Amino acid sequence: MQNLPQRKHTRVNVNLSVSCQFTDDKIQKNIYSLGRVFDISSGGMKVCLPINSDPNQGDKFQYLINLPRPFSRLAGNGKIRWMQTDESRQQLFLGMTFTGLSASQMQDLESIIEELSEEDLEPIRNYN
Repeated sequence: MQNLPQRKHTRVNVNLSVSCQFTDDKIQKNIYSLGRVFDISSGGMKVCLPINSDPNQGDKFQYLINLPRPFSRLAGNGKIRWMQTDESRQQLFLGMTFTGLSASQMQDLESIIEELSEEDLEPIRNYN
């Protein structure tokens, strides 16, 4: 069995709504898309968007995640690290890293992740 690098941050399985805005520098146009967050950590998240969202690996984006606490949201910036297309379901999966979180945002996010990890029996700890 191949040794895979361990993640820096433990991820937990979630099902949260997210809205994303990407800027396409080639055509100077903002692209908006709604999707779902499937796992999240203090370092990033896995997002599923409609296949027509059309971002590129390395793109920067803005996001707004609806957290499971009542009336709680997390807004910020990130960067696309990887992309995977599921043509049969017309879905695009993105691995995104958070950039520029404030200390307060990081504390809120870590608190939410801690709560979610207590509910999630099997947090995602390894690379794949």
